[in-house]
Amino acid sequence: MDLVNGSGPDQTRDARTMWPRQLRPKWLLQNLLPPALLTFFARTWYLCLTDIGPKYIGGTLGRPHLGRLYSAFATVSISTITVLYLRLYFLPSNQSVPPRKPTDHIPHVKTYEYPLGIPKSIVFQNDVPLTRCDRPSCSSRWKPPRTRHCSDCGTCRMGFDHHCAFFANCLTAPYIPIFLLTLLYTPPTVIILLVPIIRPLCERAAEAYNLSRSSPEIISGWYHWTGSWFVAGGPIGRYVGGVVLGWKALDRVDGEEALRMEIGALAAAGLLLAMMTAGLAASSIESILRGDLTVDRERAKSFRRIEAEVHRLARAGKPVPDKMQESLKKLTAQSFFWVPVEFEDGIEFFAQRNGHNGDSLRRGVIVPTLPWEKPYDLGRARNWNLYMGQGYGWTLPWNAWHRISYLKNVILDWPLSPEVEHRLRDEAERIIKSSVQS
Repeated sequence: MDLVNGSGPDQTRDARTMWPRQLRPKWLLQNLLPPALLTFFARTWYLCLTDIGPKYIGGTLGRPHLGRLYSAFATVSISTITVLYLRLYFLPSNQSVPPRKPTDHIPHVKTYEYPLGIPKSIVFQNDVPLTRCDRPSCSSRWKPPRTRHCSDCGTCRMGFDHHCAFFANCLTAPYIPIFLLTLLYTPPTVIILLVPIIRPLCERAAEAYNLSRSSPEIISGWYHWTGSWFVAGGPIGRYVGGVVLGWKALDRVDGEEALRMEIGALAAAGLLLAMMTAGLAASSIESILRGDLTVDRERAKSFRRIEAEVHRLARAGKPVPDKMQESLKKLTAQSFFWVPVEFEDGIEFFAQRNGHNGDSLRRGVIVPTLPWEKPYDLGRARNWNLYMGQGYGWTLPWNAWHRISYLKNVILDWPLSPEVEHRLRDEAERIIKSSVQS
């Protein structure tokens, strides 16, 4: 094994890494969100079992059997979501981290992703070029295809999708099925749990607002207080604050346990969580069907934004900053692949022509994808089956759990689009033949 065009680790630090991790907003957010979510799950389950199910549905509405069914559904659904969430939250820090050195034999190598532009920290092993991470924290760790370095965790991860503040860890390809199920289970669970109480809660909120607008105490202490504009963050927040104060006043008057402000606040938080998870689920499903990871989609957005700015500067006759041009090169979706080729005739001549002897010649060439090609897009059906499996078994949480071991092997040897692979091989053979003939 030898180093080709290698470079030492980049010792430069950007402005973000100059701050201690504990002072970064994202670090604070990802350490506050998980405990808040787990507290929300636990408190919601407790109130469903003690107040809403037996007292409101079983007592106030006179439906004891329906109240017991409601409590059972709350237990099963909330516990399922919580277990799936905890599986993501307790992912080990070394999950999906590639080994520092690959095995002596990389199985089923068809084509191998090569870094864009000028090679950096590339080593050859078994006639295959391997990329290495040049970040100091990774110390030239091997980077298989579709591996990204997470600046939040300070390490490379195979099949990197994104770093998620909701469970304070990276989401990688093997855990996408569990992540997707967590997102998909949440909206229907929230809706079903809110069905018996959503109407009385809305009526209670309207009553609380009317009380806040008619109560001299609330009007003088809140609406006429100048500081309410800053505390509430604007006019809408002031009305929300008025509803809260009015709701608390109603709770003191009638003491309606099943409709008290705590349950209303949890219902509002649940609706917000349901909308967020529904949006994330739709986005995740679309990425899976397109053969993308979240990082690919976000990089494509950044590329289009910078490209539009470059065109705008060009039309205005203004120079394009070097930093912007460099960003375009880094963000382009075009990939470079090392394609192994079986040489037939002229190998010695080709080797000498490229400065190698016959023994050290790397038997293959680097071929770029076309700008519109997506090498990891297998088609919508095959993309879905790769992650979630065939049929409808993916809707069961234990099947998503079992899918982890299969996807751990996939991220070591990503399947390529047959059409793209065929074109890469044809192009590699054409390059070899033209080099030999010349």
